[in-house]
Amino acid sequence: MITLLETRPQKARLTLAVKINSGLFLLLLLIHTALQVSAFTSPPTTAASAAIKTSTTSAVARELCLFSSSSNDNSNNRNSEDDVDNGDGDNKQMELADWRKFRASLIAQETKTNEGDSSSAPPSVAKENEKLLQEQNEALAKEYKREVWAHLIPDPEVGGLICRMPIEGELYWGTGFWKDKLDALLRMDTLGPPESLMAHWFPMAERMLARELKAITAAAAAKAQSGDEGMAILNPNDLEPDARILLEKYMDYKQTWQEVCLMIGSTQAVVINRPIGQTINKQLATLLLQNDNDKYPFGFIDKFVQAFSKEGVVYMGGPDLQAEPALVIHGIEGLEGSAELAPGTGIYMGGLEAAVEGVLDGTYKPLDFRFFLGRKVFDGSRQEIKHKIEQGAYRAVACNRSLALKQCLALPKPLWHEVLELCGGDMKSVSEIELAKRTDLKRRE
Repeated sequence: MITLLETRPQKARLTLAVKINSGLFLLLLLIHTALQVSAFTSPPTTAASAAIKTSTTSAVARELCLFSSSSNDNSNNRNSEDDVDNGDGDNKQMELADWRKFRASLIAQETKTNEGDSSSAPPSVAKENEKLLQEQNEALAKEYKREVWAHLIPDPEVGGLICRMPIEGELYWGTGFWKDKLDALLRMDTLGPPESLMAHWFPMAERMLARELKAITAAAAAKAQSGDEGMAILNPNDLEPDARILLEKYMDYKQTWQEVCLMIGSTQAVVINRPIGQTINKQLATLLLQNDNDKYPFGFIDKFVQAFSKEGVVYMGGPDLQAEPALVIHGIEGLEGSAELAPGTGIYMGGLEAAVEGVLDGTYKPLDFRFFLGRKVFDGSRQEIKHKIEQGAYRAVACNRSLALKQCLALPKPLWHEVLELCGGDMKSVSEIELAKRTDLKRRE
């Protein structure tokens, strides 16, 4: 049995209750403070947090992100404890859901104010995607059109997303030798636009990366010509430390290119935009259950295949724990055997047996469910995932469930671009730069 959420002492429950019950007071206090203070100066500790600051510039929005991140951790840990229900669990869930919506609306309003947009309707960044979602899941499509939102947050939260950034962003937002070298190149390019503008640093990072990788491969080729191997073999151990770091960054980027991950625990996530199958036969069903079918009634695997043989989308959730039974994720409240990832998210995991029965009797549709084989596991202290975000490799994103639950099947606009464009600011600019490189998508359009 895998425990996805960490537990904390009894005191954590009291802390959460105090924070939730005093939420309205804190909101009013934050808004009052923002009105009274003409300038809020809290310099970011890293270049990565500076990028987040550009997308959520108001003092209230920044405080909301930090406060809600702490509240989210406490609420997730509370879920994992064996508490006696005191009858107010549903109210707490509603409060946390409303909290997320309020935080999102506040940040969205700040973004619109900065961009001079006075419209009140949710942003539409992928009309063709909306049409496809309408065909797949009418209820989720209605929810998407009514209130889709996404915005950056400082730290990942359960039920939220983490998105892989281009390696150019990792070099610019990170720290270390290559960040320093890129900054030096930007300072020397006095004829270009300000070095802080993405139109300046992104292409500069591209050129630097191409030049350095070419030098690395040329060195390997030269070594092969002077030796007896007869072919160029690039051994990272032969490289200088800084060159090896760059090569490792590049290889990791190639393996995780534009992945969008749903956080299912404080240190675990599943990649939600890597579909590997659209139907489930008996062989795949056996793989998904990983010989765990003993826990189900006799003949369950045949019913599983019957339910999802025509439509059953399976995703490669990540490189870790692939020998474990697959995870099933959905948005159906009250499905027997399932549990909400975090209070107020409306995203649930588990309940495979009830899902199969529901599909067979017509209560649910096969595309209401997503199956994930494997997952991404970060170290238990959360330092690994925090380091990746601080170094600019990933960005943490809060979003409503319609964005996280939608199927990723032949989307006209890839989910990665859709999420980043909803976030706006620098993330929208990154998406536009990367989208311009996709000649395959241009042909499809």
